[in-house]
Amino acid sequence: MSNGNRAFRVAATSARVIMGVAVIAACVVGVATAIHAPWPTVAHFPRAGRGHTRARRQRAGLQRRSPCSRS
Repeated sequence: MSNGNRAFRVAATSARVIMGVAVIAACVVGVATAIHAPWPTVAHFPRAGRGHTRARRQRAGLQRRSPCSRS
């Protein structure tokens, strides 16, 4: 094995090790950030569809479409 080939293999292996350490460090930082981030709170639950609200229906004089609808 030539000396140039050996130097190339050492450089390539070192580059792989350095990239592996960088990826591990990024994962550790990501996990630490995620652990310390506050959980989101739900202010209100979104409604399905874009139907009229009860007040809008009453102002417009509309009836419910079906007895099963919750809007």
